[in-house]
Amino acid sequence: MTEEDKKEFEEFLEWKKQKKATEGKENSATPSSESIVKTSDEKDKSSQSEVSAAKLSNPSKRDDSSANILLVILGFAIVIAIALIIAFTIGSNSNSTAYADSTEVDTLADEDSFSRYNDDMSGATEGGWSRREETDPMNDSKSVFVSVTSDNTNKLGLPYGDVYATIIVRKMKKYGVDVLIRTSDGQIFGNEYDNENYVTIRFDSNKPIRFYYNTSSDGSSDVVFLRKRAAFIQAAKKANTITVEIPYFQNGRQIFTFTTPKPLDW
Repeated sequence: MTEEDKKEFEEFLEWKKQKKATEGKENSATPSSESIVKTSDEKDKSSQSEVSAAKLSNPSKRDDSSANILLVILGFAIVIAIALIIAFTIGSNSNSTAYADSTEVDTLADEDSFSRYNDDMSGATEGGWSRREETDPMNDSKSVFVSVTSDNTNKLGLPYGDVYATIIVRKMKKYGVDVLIRTSDGQIFGNEYDNENYVTIRFDSNKPIRFYYNTSSDGSSDVVFLRKRAAFIQAAKKANTITVEIPYFQNGRQIFTFTTPKPLDW
């Protein structure tokens, strides 16, 4: 082997040594299959842990949502039940007090019939109840009007003058039984918002009683309808003297006395 061949062989060995060193560095920088698999397993386990945590948390959220929905449904059910109870109670009270509470004038026809009655009875017999009966030519139903006029008059301020009051108990097929108080002039006025819409009535020497009233639906201010009509009729059937205190617009409360030698026959 010549010197030249020996030199080439040594260079070849050196090149091979450097190549091995280079391959060793590349192998150490590139992850092995085992490390890749291990890393992948760890990632899978981490993902599974996150999924498990999510699964554990989701039922709780679903439970909260279900609970909220149930509460809303329960709330609606309670509201509906309360509304039904209130409606039933109001209906029951309306039926049970149909006779105790006065009704308002519903139509002009009813007011006209009352006006005709009032005109005919304006000269009612003094000192007691007067009775009038009327038959409806359309259906042959009988209407009954019983009235009494006050013994005294009261003087109101201008533009009004002396006024008297009339108590009327009527029975009509269309409207049932009503007790009305009417003034010959002036305006009966009581503020319902202040609970001032009442007349005070005393039967004989008994304790005065407040009777709240409804006004006419057509806006007439000279007549009111007592609500507790049954109570009035029951007391009037025993009384020989009825005293009524009526509130007037801008004229305060005026007192009228009604003498009834014979109590109300009803």
